[in-house]
Amino acid sequence: MEASDRQGLLRDISEVLTKERMNVTGVRTQSVRDSDGKTAWMTFTVEVADASRLAQVLRLVTQVPGVRHARRK
Repeated sequence: MEASDRQGLLRDISEVLTKERMNVTGVRTQSVRDSDGKTAWMTFTVEVADASRLAQVLRLVTQVPGVRHARRK
């Protein structure tokens, strides 16, 4: 995921994943300053039953304020 870094961003994304009953097995984050201000790059490792379910959850994550892109790696 790529997002504008802000306080509470990780919490907000985690709340979506929890509400959607996604089992998160790993998280990696990095924050960098760039032309857009401060950007957060986040990689979540999750267990899913099928790809369509993952696509649905990614759409919900993109609705979190500040999230620019969310995709499967």
